[in-house]
Amino acid sequence: LSLAFLSGLGILISGIISFEQFSQVSLEDAFNGMVTITNLTAFWQLFLSAVTLIVLSMCVFREKKQSSLEFYSLIIGILLGVHVLVMSSNFLMLYFSLELVSLSSYAITFFAFNKQPSESSLKYLLFGAAASAIMLYGLSLLFAITGTLDFTGQAFIDNMLAANPIPVIVASILVLSGFLFKISAFPFHLWVPDVYETAPTPVVAYFSVVPKIGGIAILIKVVLTLNLFGQAPINWGILLAVLSMLTIAVGNLSALFQFNIKRLLAYSAIAQTGFMLAGLAAFSETSLVNVIFYSCIYTVAGIGAFMIVHFFERRHGKMEISSLAGVVNSYPYLSILLLVMMVSLTGLPPTAGFTAKFLIFSSIWESYTYNNNGWLLALLAFGLVITVVALFYYLKIPYYMI
Repeated sequence: LSLAFLSGLGILISGIISFEQFSQVSLEDAFNGMVTITNLTAFWQLFLSAVTLIVLSMCVFREKKQSSLEFYSLIIGILLGVHVLVMSSNFLMLYFSLELVSLSSYAITFFAFNKQPSESSLKYLLFGAAASAIMLYGLSLLFAITGTLDFTGQAFIDNMLAANPIPVIVASILVLSGFLFKISAFPFHLWVPDVYETAPTPVVAYFSVVPKIGGIAILIKVVLTLNLFGQAPINWGILLAVLSMLTIAVGNLSALFQFNIKRLLAYSAIAQTGFMLAGLAAFSETSLVNVIFYSCIYTVAGIGAFMIVHFFERRHGKMEISSLAGVVNSYPYLSILLLVMMVSLTGLPPTAGFTAKFLIFSSIWESYTYNNNGWLLALLAFGLVITVVALFYYLKIPYYMI
């Protein structure tokens, strides 16, 4: 408890500092321009610190108490990495902060202390190492092309516009591949179900949200830069639309056949990433604001679902969906709350999840009417249809509970 208290106190102080920055800072560079502090970065830091405090409350009641010092250190390591990540305006700082998040995440998945998590963690580590190497190579190509690591500077934009389009395309795709792993998007999602199933539930709740939201936050900044004000040799709108549809399809269709709650939520998390990419594909100021809103609503619903699942897991052991049969009789309020979380993740009214998904679809439609991009219309239609499909697995859990 003392370790949890000290960790929580440190995170609370960090949150207070972020709140002060949010209320005062408009734009400020630090560390020779390697990081940029804005109101938005302060908001992300404040929000993710609050999420970490909630997850710490779950960790206090873990039944396995071994190596608690290392456990809380890794939690704080992930949060530190994400804090620096959302502020990064230099590729070197971006990569270091991503690796801090990744290495801490690899280690923390071992904390169930048995063989099965070790195997899934090894898979996670191998996928992550490959993705990091690919991304690092892409970043080195961008540095060779532009001569600068500051991806927010005018020199970076000018040199990208003047460069040969082929190496620019190759470097951009390699960098994007690294980000797709960090946010568990297609085709770098294969590690997600195994890790979610075997890792401790508080750990899964944490890195299913915090590293992903941090990755989305920095991906927005990087993609807007690589788009080069619409003059990039890659049509980022089409590329992100295709990746979004594939990610949504894999997540939702795979979840239909899952009977373990944590694996189901793993595929759900993949699908939710697809909807965030869908909002990013619209490339408008409104759509980017809506992606931020969607990320926050997904975080609240996802953390809430995992907290309730953790409660039932401590009482029923292995979390097969069938093990929840009839729990509404014993825990009516928790059952109703989990139903609300599932409905919100589906995107049905009157929950905030409906509002978030509606705003994403509205952004796509608005962008389509402005740009007349057929891929955006296909993305909108596909997203609406697949949301109906999602009902069949999200409501599977409340069905068994009731």
